[in-house]
Amino acid sequence: SGIKPNLELVVLISLAALAVSFYEYLVLILSAGLIIKFEPIWGFMPITFILVMLIAFFLNRRLPWPRYLNVIFLIFFSTLLLYLLAAPVFLYNNWPSVLWELIYNLTLGTILFLMPWPKRI
Repeated sequence: SGIKPNLELVVLISLAALAVSFYEYLVLILSAGLIIKFEPIWGFMPITFILVMLIAFFLNRRLPWPRYLNVIFLIFFSTLLLYLLAAPVFLYNNWPSVLWELIYNLTLGTILFLMPWPKRI
């Protein structure tokens, strides 16, 4: 089925590292969970996605490394955790695809994190 990077995950983790407030981040992850990860019936995937993003936000505040390494670690951790919680059989049966998705997510996250962002007003 091809490699599908989780762009929402990469963007939200990068934003968590840019010191947005918890409430701003909560609005972002709820929007992503409700709109981007929409399912006709409020299902397991949006809830799992929101939970993993909340874990990433709070972990980001506790990790001892520079922000760049925190982002790399959190993208890796969150991608695997999302699969472990939402689709463990897929992770087991399709680990090469998941590995390529990890590489893709980490590459996109690195590029996004290294982009010059305007300073907050």
